[in-house]
Order: sequence, then C-alpha cells, then structure tokens
Amino acid sequence: MNRFRLSTFPVDDYDTSVVRIEKSRMQEMGIREGDTVKISGVKSTGAICRSVDDGYVIPNDSEITYLNDNPVILPQIRASNLVLQNINRHGAGLIPITVEKIHDGTVPASRVCMMLLNSNPNTSKIGTEKIDGLVVSKDDRFMFHDTDPQNNFGCLITSVEPADYGQITKDTHLEFVSANPGVLRSSSGGPVLEKLQDVIPIVYEEDRNSVNVMIPSIEIFDTGFRFYLYIKSDFDSNRMNKGSGHVSVIVTLEDDLGNPYDLSSHGGGGTHSVEGFEYRHEFHGRPFGSDVKSLTITLHEILMQERFPPGNASFGRKPMRATKFEYAKIDKFPSFSIIQGPWKTSFALKDRHHSD
Repeated sequence: MNRFRLSTFPVDDYDTSVVRIEKSRMQEMGIREGDTVKISGVKSTGAICRSVDDGYVIPNDSEITYLNDNPVILPQIRASNLVLQNINRHGAGLIPITVEKIHDGTVPASRVCMMLLNSNPNTSKIGTEKIDGLVVSKDDRFMFHDTDPQNNFGCLITSVEPADYGQITKDTHLEFVSANPGVLRSSSGGPVLEKLQDVIPIVYEEDRNSVNVMIPSIEIFDTGFRFYLYIKSDFDSNRMNKGSGHVSVIVTLEDDLGNPYDLSSHGGGGTHSVEGFEYRHEFHGRPFGSDVKSLTITLHEILMQERFPPGNASFGRKPMRATKFEYAKIDKFPSFSIIQGPWKTSFALKDRHHSD
C-alpha cells in the first residue's frame, strides 16, 4: 500500500526532510532505512525515509472521527515540517498522500539553484551547513534561519543537479539568483490568470454522504484555468467539532491522458455552525496540454479541523497559527472530523488550442 494519512511528526525531525513509516509498511514497499522517496500531496517533493515501530503514537496525535459509513482507514505517515510545507501548501494537516520509492539511498546534489524570495537578503554567511542533509527538488521552498532576524529569508528551488531529487551535502554548490516578480507571483499561489479564453459548463451536482457538492463551470485562460467548488451539509453539531473550526477539501484534477495537475487553493468562504456548513473553494492550475480532450475533477475528502484553544498553540517560542499543522511540544493537536467521498465528474474540453 502506498497511500497514507499525514500525522504529527516527532520533534527531533523539525527542519529536516524526513518522513517516518511503520517498519512493516516499509518492508511491504521494499523501502529500506535511508532510501529516498517521493511524497505527493498537493504537489510532490523528496524525503529520506526512516522507520518507526508498528503502532507508534505521539501524545499530541489528533483524534480522527469519520462521519460517513464504511470509511477507508489509511496507515499514518509522519512527515517533517519542511516536507509538509512542500506537499501541502494549503489545507488541513491530515491529508491523504502517496509514497513512491525512487532510488536506493540518496543521490548527492552537485548543484542547487535557489531564487531568493526576500529583497536584498544577506547570503554571504550562508553555507551548506545550514541545510546539509536536506533532500530537495524543483519548486521546493524553505527558510534560512539566522540569529539575526534580518538575515532570515526564503528560497524557491529552481533546479537540482544531477537528479530530480538530490541531497544537499558540504560539497553541493549553492547558486542564488534574484527574484523574478512574474515567477514569484506564479509560484506563490499558482499561475497568474490572464486573458479569459472560454467558460466551459460542467453543471455537476451530487448528494453523497449527507453532503451536496456542486461545480458549475471551469474558466480557461491563456495562462491557466480556474474553477469553483461549493459544498453544503447539515451534519449535526455533535458530529462536527462543536460547530467551529477550519474546513478543507482534498481535490485532484486529471486529464484523459492520465496526467495530474497541481491545484493551488485561493481560499474560500462560508459558514460553519451548529446547523452545518456551507463553503465555496476556488482552485487555479496551469494550462492543459494541447492534446487533452477531457478532464476529471474529484473531491476525495472534506476535513473539519477543530481550532487550538486561544493562546495555547506554540512550537517552543515560535507562535503558531490556529490551523497550522506543526508539532506542538505542549498542546495536543486539534481533532479532525472527516467526510469521505468521492464526488467525481468528467467533462470534455472544447477545441480551444488552435491559433492563427
């Protein structure tokens, strides 16, 4: 089995690129201690796989309640904060992800190119000792931390050599390039949508597991696409984390050729009360290939996360947002209620790729 559900990671893995899987699961997948694996959530990244004993738990682990009948219970995987940030830039923490072994051991990176995400950072003191051991891939992000806050800055990985997933060592050449405003805007939240080409009606609506899901249309732009997803439910308050918290959805899009597309979430809005919830979510993605004829949108899960008690969510001395999925030394991580689908629709694309 290569599908897992993210869970709390041990504090010793903070600021590493490590994932931990139960020993029996690693054996089933042919993964050895220290192998590099590909982790895919909203997007993909690489990580070093380490083992934990079967049945391993952390006191901070979230309690999970499945609201629908006959739920699919996935084994847990514990991904460090850096891995988590690079596979799940939006949404709740306990998302389902996939794991794939890509090669035995790790491949040292000879060269890593990074785009600076802050203006005029001081990179003169930055060496590989700051990030030695990290497995990185194109489009990953991470922060350089320094005792002087003015020297803290973020980077976007633009290339890794010689392999797609490489481990930074003391011999890795780090190359810093200045920020490109257009690339930064795109990388921070998906493509910048320009020049609307067409609006294709989807007119999908389905009631499943006491939830109504609707996707009215998809908008095609020169630089990407956009669609809106509406969900509504009247689940009773005793089954919905006391009617307060954060609602996230796990959505994928795939074309008829089997190609998946990264979806960037651009927030949403709605209500979550003792009477149920009603939300709208907006998704953007990059252009489709010229030979794509149809698309399939799937809503896999709806996750409702209870909030941390005010003022009690922290990682050491670092404040933590109420819904941010990171290990907290003191506080138990909030509980989740999950409604599983799937809600799924396929539709044809118009012949829009020909140009004069």
